[in-house]
Amino acid sequence: MGCPGGPIPGGGPDPHRGGPGRPGGPGERHLPGRRRLVRLPPPKRPGGAGGGSSGAPKRCGGRDPGGAGGWRPGHPLSGRCGERRGPGPGAGIMSRVAPLLLAVLLLPSWTGTGWGGSAGVGTAGPLAAQDPLTLAEIRGEALAESPSVRDARLGVASARARVTEARSGLLPRVDAAFDYTRNLTAPSAFLPELLVDPEADPGALIRVPLGADNVWSSAIVLRQALFDARVGAGLRAASRVASLAEEELRRAELEVSVRVRVLHNDFLLARERQAVAERSLERVRQALAEVRALEAQGLASELDVLRLEVEEANLEPQRDRARNDRREASRALSLAMGRDPDPELAVEGSLEDVRPEPVDAELSVLRAQALESRPELRQADLRRELAGIELRAEQAEWLPRVSLVGAWEVAAQQDGSLDPFGSGMERGYGRTVGVQVTLPLFTGFSRSARRDRFRAELGSTEVRFEAVVRETEAALEAVLERLEEARTGFRARERAVEQAERSWSLVRRQAEEGQVGRLELLDAELALRTSELNRAEAAHGWLVARTELLRLLGVDAEDLEVGR
Repeated sequence: MGCPGGPIPGGGPDPHRGGPGRPGGPGERHLPGRRRLVRLPPPKRPGGAGGGSSGAPKRCGGRDPGGAGGWRPGHPLSGRCGERRGPGPGAGIMSRVAPLLLAVLLLPSWTGTGWGGSAGVGTAGPLAAQDPLTLAEIRGEALAESPSVRDARLGVASARARVTEARSGLLPRVDAAFDYTRNLTAPSAFLPELLVDPEADPGALIRVPLGADNVWSSAIVLRQALFDARVGAGLRAASRVASLAEEELRRAELEVSVRVRVLHNDFLLARERQAVAERSLERVRQALAEVRALEAQGLASELDVLRLEVEEANLEPQRDRARNDRREASRALSLAMGRDPDPELAVEGSLEDVRPEPVDAELSVLRAQALESRPELRQADLRRELAGIELRAEQAEWLPRVSLVGAWEVAAQQDGSLDPFGSGMERGYGRTVGVQVTLPLFTGFSRSARRDRFRAELGSTEVRFEAVVRETEAALEAVLERLEEARTGFRARERAVEQAERSWSLVRRQAEEGQVGRLELLDAELALRTSELNRAEAAHGWLVARTELLRLLGVDAEDLEVGR
């Protein structure tokens, strides 16, 4: 009977507190590390959608428990519904405090956080419905979050740095050197005294100090390779390594894209199976309702009702299993995108829209496309080229290396306190230019051993390349056969669905007229359900075969006319 101060009737969420309909309430969960909100289903309340009972008394000035949630006439301070009293002693205080309380309660909704929410994450209004994701959007997110793709990109950056490193051998090298020596005891030399005094004893020696207390020297040396066959071979090898890294990146991206396509196709199949199970269950329930009505009129037997009830009981677990399979496929697809597992992912596309078309390209054209684009074939070819370059680089070890060398030197000596390089009278300069030729004569047979090893590796890469080419040709031929088989099978099963739908309509009409029994009705429904499942599986098989063809060709889109 109470009016104000009690809970709001109707069981609905308070709009001023966090709830299932507002951000930041108990109906939402903020996931760490992701700037997005995951909406949880609102908790069910007993007593229907409004949560109220039809026999509950209505409260004055509150929500109508049995109505649409609007406010009933009546003042919160009145004693009876619809009766207004005069202002009481606290009416003036309430009139001043009520706006302030209302502003405090509405503050979370203005800030977009709600009670218990995180600032800067909530939204001012309810979250919009999730837009269905296209295959391109799913692929983009998967490529952005894939660890293998990120690792391959780092490999490309490393390989390009190696190219720059190898190119440095073509440029001059400039070195600067600086040396300082402090002679604690200056070295001495003993010379014949005749050098100083011609009249001295021929066998007499005198001690002559060499050097000064401080000795300074500096030099700038330039070295430029004029001929070095190893530099060119190293640059070509580094370029092939960079190309290998780029092909590895393409292979990683293609692998992620193919996996996304496979998971996308599996999701479409699981969703179609759930739809078929739900349609089948709906048909059986509709037929069961009609048979029960006929039984009440004495036009159908209890056995007919039991048969349909048994079929309904058998279809419900199949429907639940199909729904769980679809949720599992949704989780796998969301994980491939780098998201948290989402059992209710909205995805564009349907197997009913698939229309298999024949492949117009011939096997020779597809083989040429694979040799040009497939990463595995490109990598095998690049490894073969790299082995040949390494062999030629090892053979270049037998050739001489010619370099231009130039130096500019400054030397100085000084006694006493430190005075770097002293004055001009104490310094000496030197400038030299020369050509240096280096020719290895004997290295202990290591060069010949390395040459034989690289020659064997070259032969091994050629064998592997030929093997990959043969495997690709065989796989292309097999996948073309699978595509044609799936295309013809889809058309046959599509006709079977049309015939099964006609059969179901005829049998149902005849069953209503009493011309056929309920057993024929169940057989027609089973035939329709089986035909729909077979058509979905045929469309899925064609999509899987087309995905395999794209993988063998090394492309991520329908660059060739392989159907849509």
